[in-house]
Amino acid sequence: MRARRDQAVREIDEAWQGLKQALARVPPERMEEGGVVGVWSIKDVIGHITTWENEAIDAIQSYLPRGDVKVLAWPDVDALNERTVNAKRQTPLAELKADFDTTHARVLELVGGLTEEVLGVPEVEKRIRIDTFAHYAEHTGNIRRWLGEEPSV
Repeated sequence: MRARRDQAVREIDEAWQGLKQALARVPPERMEEGGVVGVWSIKDVIGHITTWENEAIDAIQSYLPRGDVKVLAWPDVDALNERTVNAKRQTPLAELKADFDTTHARVLELVGGLTEEVLGVPEVEKRIRIDTFAHYAEHTGNIRRWLGEEPSV
């Protein structure tokens, strides 16, 4: 039975496609313009999403050999966001985009290889949901509002 895995991969893929479609509508000259999420630009959002996918990968890979759900806890979210967004601002956009796609492929590979038992652990499911498809949907909405495609909340 692969119901949980299939569902997780499907939700990740659907939300990712929505995010990629929103990103495709951003003119190249606006990629570093602030205001998408606070002062963040599209470039910042791309680096931010990649950071959290990497965090999920690391947490789940740490969980697998030990089964210790404590390793699935989130770090100080605000501090990590500030530190990593600021650090990635110096990275060229092309490099961030390549990392964005590569890291996402790693997420799909990891989730696609998890057992139903592991995917049934509430903390694993939550980490996957919050750091992938729910996160993509949140920032897809931010991008659409910034582009004027959706009303502000």
